[in-house]
Amino acid sequence: MIVSYETLRTLCEELAGCEIGLMLCDEGHRLKNSENLTFKTLNELNCKRRVILSGTPIQNDLSEYFSLLNFANKDYLGTKNEFRKNFENAIIRGRDADATDKEKEASIAKLRELSARVQPFIIRRTNDLLSKYRE
Repeated sequence: MIVSYETLRTLCEELAGCEIGLMLCDEGHRLKNSENLTFKTLNELNCKRRVILSGTPIQNDLSEYFSLLNFANKDYLGTKNEFRKNFENAIIRGRDADATDKEKEASIAKLRELSARVQPFIIRRTNDLLSKYRE
């Protein structure tokens, strides 16, 4: 079934009992807010695999990035609070203008750790690479 987010929300009750093998979500940036209706509706569906397609996977803040990652790989990075404790707080603290050298180093280390953890789930193609396939 190919369906828009809006139509899918209207079909939520009918799909509630179905097992979905694969959910492919284009315009993935629309799922960056775990509090919006689209995210909540899709997240409630019984789905084995979820793939997000996005031209802009890096969001405005780490909470939005966590929402996307958690949607595709539930609890892989822990709960939202665990993610904040284990990654977000240290990364943000190290980027503050008055951060100490130790906080900056911790921020870089946590960012590298986060990148390494999510690397297996992200396929990134740059415009340079894609331009080779254009006519």
